[in-house]
Amino acid sequence: MVVPLPLAPADFPRLHAHLSVPACSPSPAQVAWVEAAIRTGRHGALQAEMREASKACKCSSQSLLLMLVNPSTGESMLHAAIDAQRIDSVIRLRRFFTPSVPRYERAYHLLAVHRTWSTGDTVLHIAARSGIQDMVTAAFRFMACDWLPGEPRPFPGTSEDACFAADQPLDVLRLPRLVFLLAENNFGRDAAAEASLAGHGQVAEWLRRVIENHDCFNQRQDPAMVQQWRNYVDDMYSLDGRDY
Repeated sequence: MVVPLPLAPADFPRLHAHLSVPACSPSPAQVAWVEAAIRTGRHGALQAEMREASKACKCSSQSLLLMLVNPSTGESMLHAAIDAQRIDSVIRLRRFFTPSVPRYERAYHLLAVHRTWSTGDTVLHIAARSGIQDMVTAAFRFMACDWLPGEPRPFPGTSEDACFAADQPLDVLRLPRLVFLLAENNFGRDAAAEASLAGHGQVAEWLRRVIENHDCFNQRQDPAMVQQWRNYVDDMYSLDGRDY
């Protein structure tokens, strides 16, 4: 099962993710201030609010982001950025983890795949409903630790264009992405189905192509195999796992 956010301070010792253990959780007002800065693209204010909240909770920005969840909607700060269609804010959120994403891999993954409480939407569901291709690409690439639309790319190729064979050492990259792409919300729809329902056929087709790139042998048609993938990813990112 995906570990839900927000994490409580007591959860952090179990996370084993090189993160500081907060002294307390952020207040609802602190959550609201950070979310407002993200939604409006006020990045100076975002830095200031994150700094003040981190100071109050006696923790790092990475730890703080795992506790910053809208208490009404269950949206993470990444959900807020995607919902507000602010790729610039998505980039800013990722920069709290870079250049050490591998060091904080478990924490980063929990933020990337978090689901809203009432609808079970990932950020990919929200982006797909918008019909804006750059937002869908940003949601997927954030999870895949790839450069976002509009950022300079030092290397050719993108995470969505990678084509993987099954049963290979790169499953550690392939399966978390594939499980994310196939994740269903509380209405039983993955992001591609959500895009189709909203009338965004091109976005739905793009998502299906990315799924095919990560499942070249169409193994996703076997429910037992999909469950095996989910179990694999859950084991990788459980609270009691460990980053190395």
